[in-house]
Amino acid sequence: MVNIDKFKLDRSKTTNLANFSRTIEDGIGILSCCTAMVGIDSSFTHLAAGLGKPVLGIYGPFRGDLRMRYYKTADWIESSDYNECGQHPCFFH
Repeated sequence: MVNIDKFKLDRSKTTNLANFSRTIEDGIGILSCCTAMVGIDSSFTHLAAGLGKPVLGIYGPFRGDLRMRYYKTADWIESSDYNECGQHPCFFH
């Protein structure tokens, strides 16, 4: 498991802006003004990377490498408990 503190996030400068976004256009506008993004595997994680923003993706059922390896500004945290027991059934699609 990765220690999130290794990324040296200044928590006093971290804000959840989801409540201000009513449409995808709102979200992209807000994202374009952000310094970086921390989020789950979602369209906004990919949009942030596309905008060249530093991104920290949080992954569970999917391996972060499958989604984020193509982005130069991205890193990820993922579960270390991958196996074939069906614990992460979404991964096997």
